[in-house]
Amino acid sequence: MPEKEPMSPLEAKVWLRDMYDDALKAAKGGKVTTVVHLCPDGDVELNQLFLMMNFCEAAGFKNMKIRVKAK
Repeated sequence: MPEKEPMSPLEAKVWLRDMYDDALKAAKGGKVTTVVHLCPDGDVELNQLFLMMNFCEAAGFKNMKIRVKAK
């Protein structure tokens, strides 16, 4: 999936739930194996990153990876 434009936490929470529902419908055997890649920029605060991870988990995603860009 292409990189998403920045969104508010509420928009992200709703979008993640929608993405999980779509992934569940397409999942073989009823198990979602999608990996969510979080790519924070250098200005993100750690608590915001953890908030997004919590939103992913609340939506149903179990596999997350954090990717950072080297300067």
